[in-house]
Amino acid sequence: MPDKILIAEDEPATRFIFATILKDRGYDVVTCENGRECIGIMKNEKPDTIILDIQMPDMDGFEVLKVLKSNPETNDIPVIIVSGNAEPQNIKRAFDLGATEFIAKPANIEELLIRVSNVLKIKKTNDELKKLRSEFTYLLIQDLKNTISVIKGSFELALKNKLNELSGDQKLILEIAETAINKHIKLLNEYLELSRLEFNIDKISREQTELDKIITDVLEKFKSNLNLTFQAFADEPSFQIYADKKKITRVIELILDAISNAGGKDVEILLTQDSSNCLIKIVDKTQTIDIEFIYLTGINKQCFKSCHATTTLGLR
Repeated sequence: MPDKILIAEDEPATRFIFATILKDRGYDVVTCENGRECIGIMKNEKPDTIILDIQMPDMDGFEVLKVLKSNPETNDIPVIIVSGNAEPQNIKRAFDLGATEFIAKPANIEELLIRVSNVLKIKKTNDELKKLRSEFTYLLIQDLKNTISVIKGSFELALKNKLNELSGDQKLILEIAETAINKHIKLLNEYLELSRLEFNIDKISREQTELDKIITDVLEKFKSNLNLTFQAFADEPSFQIYADKKKITRVIELILDAISNAGGKDVEILLTQDSSNCLIKIVDKTQTIDIEFIYLTGINKQCFKSCHATTTLGLR
């Protein structure tokens, strides 16, 4: 998909020349002739960059910059000012308001193309860094939630047969602790849900991969903490699937983390398949978190459109 460029320029000849040249270079170009129209298009089209004149009717370029940079949905869009008002005070004001580049008219076309290319490269890099930072935060919160959940499970398991031996004050303290744990888990769940919606973190990115290879790679990371046994049963030498490798890896890692954090030592992993699905069975043989078996099901080998992983916990 080509990068989209919005040109806000009231001079028809300049607007036409800029648009024609940028289209010839493969960009998707949208144009307007005044600042107010630019604001409306900007909200609907969400361009990758804006080429903005300062002197325009209805709303000048400075006002457009103020509106653009005050809106969280548009403040990351880079703006290239192209203006005949190249006095130092105008250049300073443009940069103070958040402009990325300033080109004086009459604009050199090669310079304009170079500036457009550069700001788009910078935007893509910043977008990728933002995405990585968001995904890291999401995974950090997910790990924190899992750790607290393990603490909660171990806490409840340890006290299951001890409640009758506790005094009233001791029970009250434990109830306060349990309430605090549940509150933290609720808050973490809410944050994770907001992160999924805001950053589209749960987007599936599929690729051809071997499920047994994914599992062996994960087990390599845990061999120092767990006694692991892995068996694969298949009609073919390998388990070929079309799926999101990172997400499947993460699910298996989280399950093994939960077992390890709860003090588990012996874990058995079984991988089987039928005509259309692969099945992973992870067994905590020490039953440290009171879970008899965990199934990771629904990894469809053939139907690419429904290739998702769901976790079902079988409780004793």
